[in-house]
Amino acid sequence: MKYRQSGEYLKRLRQRLTVDAVNYKYLRAKLNVRKTGTDKAFCIRHMLRGITQSIKPFKDLNMTYMALVQTLRPFGVSLSAVKHAKTARFTPNMIADTTGNRVIIRTVLKALNYPKDKTNYSNFLELLLYKKISNPEDVSYLD
Repeated sequence: MKYRQSGEYLKRLRQRLTVDAVNYKYLRAKLNVRKTGTDKAFCIRHMLRGITQSIKPFKDLNMTYMALVQTLRPFGVSLSAVKHAKTARFTPNMIADTTGNRVIIRTVLKALNYPKDKTNYSNFLELLLYKKISNPEDVSYLD
């Protein structure tokens, strides 16, 4: 039912019903992750959760909330967003795998002075991105 409702929801929003779009919506619905705002805002909020909660591979930055806000101000991050990110639940593989989201992830990591190691970057992507066929066990058509 949830899978079917995911498709009907996208149809009501007049979005294209591709298998990938329905699977992504279904995965978010199954894990109770609500996407509000634009893709960029969702990506930033989700990354903030990983940063503030120091989820691996995010390391503890030893930054105050205000320093974090000052660093990420170009991305529209506010103090209340950082405080909320500390208490909100982090769920892996929730950001859609698009070029725009990859650019945002790379830019935020660069702004926070994370090392430019290629394997390090792939670890961040593995944690954050919903990859279309790399995690088929998370999407079951039988639920």
